[in-house]
Amino acid sequence: MPRPRCSKFLQIGLLQAGVLAAGALLLAACGGNSGGGSTSSTTFVIGGSVSGLLPNTTVVLQDNGGNTTPLSVNASFSFSTPVPAGGPFDVTVESQPVGEVCTVQNAAGTVTSANVSVAVGCIPTPYTVGGSVQGLLAGNSLTLTLNGANGTLVAANGPFAFGQTLNSQNSYTVAVNSTSAMGQTCTLTGGSGEIIAANITNVNVACSANSYSVEVGVFGMLAGSSATVQLNGTTSLTVTDGATFTFPTSLLTQSPYAVTITAQPSGQTCFFQGNGSGIVSGANIALVLVCPWHVLYLGGIPNYIDPTSGALLGATGVAANANPSGFVVLDPRLPVLYTSNPQVRGVFEYTIDPKSGVLSLDAGSPYSTPYNRDDWIAIDSSGNFLYTVGASGDELPGLIEEFSIDPSSGALDQLTPTSVASPAPAPAIADPAGNFLFTGAGTFAIDPSTGALTNTDTTTEPGAALLSSCSLAIDPMGRFLYSVVLTGPGISPIASVTSQAIDPASGNLTPAPGSPYPIPTGCALAAAEELTVQQTLEVTPDGRFLYAAGSGSISAFSVDLTTGALTPVAGSPFVYTGSGSIVIDPAQQFLYASGNLNSSPIVLAYMIDPTTGALTPFTAAPTMLGDIAINAVGTDDLFAIFPLVH
Repeated sequence: MPRPRCSKFLQIGLLQAGVLAAGALLLAACGGNSGGGSTSSTTFVIGGSVSGLLPNTTVVLQDNGGNTTPLSVNASFSFSTPVPAGGPFDVTVESQPVGEVCTVQNAAGTVTSANVSVAVGCIPTPYTVGGSVQGLLAGNSLTLTLNGANGTLVAANGPFAFGQTLNSQNSYTVAVNSTSAMGQTCTLTGGSGEIIAANITNVNVACSANSYSVEVGVFGMLAGSSATVQLNGTTSLTVTDGATFTFPTSLLTQSPYAVTITAQPSGQTCFFQGNGSGIVSGANIALVLVCPWHVLYLGGIPNYIDPTSGALLGATGVAANANPSGFVVLDPRLPVLYTSNPQVRGVFEYTIDPKSGVLSLDAGSPYSTPYNRDDWIAIDSSGNFLYTVGASGDELPGLIEEFSIDPSSGALDQLTPTSVASPAPAPAIADPAGNFLFTGAGTFAIDPSTGALTNTDTTTEPGAALLSSCSLAIDPMGRFLYSVVLTGPGISPIASVTSQAIDPASGNLTPAPGSPYPIPTGCALAAAEELTVQQTLEVTPDGRFLYAAGSGSISAFSVDLTTGALTPVAGSPFVYTGSGSIVIDPAQQFLYASGNLNSSPIVLAYMIDPTTGALTPFTAAPTMLGDIAINAVGTDDLFAIFPLVH
């Protein structure tokens, strides 16, 4: 039976009368609403919270396909339309925020007996930063950084991108952190900004090749002379000594260059130190035109002598073959150098490049000798024969080994050795005329045809005058023989210089007036109290001055050209921070000595006073005379000075 319906006025009157309980019952009896059916009037709120939303962005949500609600902050929210109990809810993202993706957890279901809360989480979209590189030359590379980190190596032209990603609204700064783009300038554009919901692809690096100059310095050219050099066969330049010259045409990096000498200076032959050609590699090209008259060997490496200043310039890119050490002689006819090596038994032969002075070890080296150690080498003035003496042991007879010299190649052919009574016939030296070989075992006449030796020493103790000598020198005219003599036991013997006149017929030696002459120190002793073989005694080419190097000093003497008597030069001995060999240039302007600085080997140089023979050291620093550099290369004793071809 249908329930009775009550009028609207009755409902209001009952409520106004305050008869709540009865009214309620009557309302219930009246149906509670004006419509039919039995539905609940209770509704519930659909809402939740938003997290991860970026500033100044908006996510738009909907419930059940409507009730659109935009949200711009991370906070709680609710839809404006509630849903009754038992009704459905379905929260969706109608519009995503810029640069993010938002998702809804617990997004759909049926309302029960409580408000519904969903979770909206927003996650930024990752974006890359990149661009392109143009103009990078082959073999070059760049390292780019993003926001100061995450270096990316770019070694080729084209697009690039950092592996690191950034979020929308992140700022970015790209920089060139390091470069091996030798000889290039790279410019970066579009390197900073802010990510706005898109990959960055407009960071551009444009590289261009730099230009470099080609310079030519000159070493050893005589005053008043000049040479002409040419760059890549087109641009010419006139150069003189003591300055650096720059071609007017510059070259781009990775360009080839070739500088040639088109006109030599009068009376000299010049060449480029190292190489006059190559590839420009991110720096100015600095070449040195070397025009020396003589070359000094240090550890087997040529060092060029400036004939005006005495400066040394070590050859570059040259390795010493077998690093010759010990005693050295030059062939008087051929560009050949012979040397002993105390650590290797035998004689080494080196061919000298007549223009550059570079040594080449000959195939037949070393030439075997019977000694435990080879010390002294002597060569006759004709260049036909070479002699070696060394130590074979205290109980064995001594030998003087003899070799003939091939006149075309300088190769050695072993001859029959000469036996001597002394077990250690060292030292030895031949006179300039090629008549005699002076040794610690006596004086020997040299057969000019065979090289055979005949003892002509008529003294009671043949060779005694030289047996205790550690270094020898002979007057260029063959008149006097000089030696450094050590007497007394231990590692601090008494040192003196002897001068002896040479009998041109017999080779007999006669002491000069006043001989021997004391010096502070002479030669050097090894740990086993054996003499180290070094050229510590040198006479000038005109025979007027004699120099003896010892430990810490160089003694200088003027020579009486009639009697051979020696007189100390004023100021002698001269300070010397070394204990090695000395050598004098053929123009007798400079004396060079192997020394040391802070336990490191160096070359010391001295100017020779042409009148008095006094030595003036290159004293601005141990390797300098004013601004004249002694850029020597090599670490062993000085050996010899060789005249280059001009």
